[in-house]
Amino acid sequence: MALLVYFNQNWPANFLNIAAIIGILLALAIAVKILVEYKNIAFALVIIWALIGIIGAHLSYQSPVMAIIITAAISILIISIKIIKVLSS
Repeated sequence: MALLVYFNQNWPANFLNIAAIIGILLALAIAVKILVEYKNIAFALVIIWALIGIIGAHLSYQSPVMAIIITAAISILIISIKIIKVLSS
């Protein structure tokens, strides 16, 4: 994502927003996979921390993209539920 912003081409409308959502979903998938396979809670907490940073950054924008904020929030919820399941097993 940083490279996409750095090169700052004239991307099509909403390309960076869609790329951000895809990145969030990839982070969710990786975090869930690591939790299920290795039960590594610390890794999942780092992903939650990053998602909170994404939410904070987007809320500070003049016109935040709610789809990104909602996707990140739901991802945090899903990862948190998986952490609770790992802790209870």
